[in-house]
Amino acid sequence: MAENVDDYRAPTTHTAQCVALWRAVIVQAIKDTKRAANPKRRVSKFPSRDVIEAKDWFIDRSKDYRLVCALANIEEEASLAFLEPYVADRRKEREAAIETMA
Repeated sequence: MAENVDDYRAPTTHTAQCVALWRAVIVQAIKDTKRAANPKRRVSKFPSRDVIEAKDWFIDRSKDYRLVCALANIEEEASLAFLEPYVADRRKEREAAIETMA
């Protein structure tokens, strides 16, 4: 018997919908980081605040990031390995800023 997708009270449907919601959060953050990597889409030569915050969110591995990964049923390390090319520039900027402060 096929599961009724419209029955939001069914635990399996509810769980699947929640996982899909949290995966969408991660997908949006990934899109934000990739937006900076595509010069054709940039309006200015400087990344937007959304791009910087998305990259920092992945780099910092905050409690919020770990929670979203858990709710999305995604391994943190797998997503970070995939994103490394897109966040490498921000990681270098942060390291350089720390060095200048030392």
